Amino acid sequence: MGVTMHVNSIVQQIKKSSKEILSKKKAFSLNKLVYWENQNYQPLGVVFLDNAYLSKGTFREVFMAIDIGLGEFLVVKKFHKKYVYNKSDWHEDLKGSYLARKCADAFNSVVKTNKPIKFVLPRLDRAKYTRDVYRQNELVILEPFLGDNYQKFSSNSGYIYKEYGFSMEAFSHFSYHYSKGEYLICDLQGVKTEDNYLLTDPCFCSNTGQKFGATDLGMKGIDNFFLSHTCNILCKSKWIKPAKLNNNNLDVSLGTTRLLKIKKNANCIIY
Repeated sequence: MGVTMHVNSIVQQIKKSSKEILSKKKAFSLNKLVYWENQNYQPLGVVFLDNAYLSKGTFREVFMAIDIGLGEFLVVKKFHKKYVYNKSDWHEDLKGSYLARKCADAFNSVVKTNKPIKFVLPRLDRAKYTRDVYRQNELVILEPFLGDNYQKFSSNSGYIYKEYGFSMEAFSHFSYHYSKGEYLICDLQGVKTEDNYLLTDPCFCSNTGQKFGATDLGMKGIDNFFLSHTCNILCKSKWIKPAKLNNNNLDVSLGTTRLLKIKKNANCIIY
């Protein structure tokens, strides 16, 4: 009971001074990621800041929160057109993050660079201590706040930011080889630090277009990537590519493209 009252007191203090706290926000400390990613770690409390809006996509909104125990800033991802309470609604996000982490570990063991790639892992949580933005016990995703230098390095429709170096597009190429042509990891975004690339929220384009949700653009997305990609010094000659690349009607866009299935045999592209 004493711990609960203490947490509630901290929550109220943070709520009252949230604007001042947000003005001093900083990236999640890298030396605390090991605690965050430990499956046995249970946050003492997470304060969901209603007035800390960051961005809005086709399906989701992003806000900020604070992990009281670690004293670190988090981002909160929630659906903006519905409130979800079932873990299945976030299945694709969780599956993709863990699969991308595994692929990145393999890439780092093969391609020795001074900046290894790491995907941060999300956690599911129930929204508490909220007023306007959330519903009580709404299921959301929490991730470490990576800082204000957040960049988008590529999209899922074939756009590649060439000025950010070789690692990002080499990793996407490697993912296709690593999966034996089953999928391509793309829509890479995050921060480039002095020591590594910290990435989050990747998209997957699969060989069937039916494995990774609405952002899985299938072979159109895979073909577009390889039409844009030029192998660089990090790529290996043995890494496979599609046997034949097809020009298609999928526009190359910097934003994340979502494929909405309207009928069984009809699709609608949303940018």
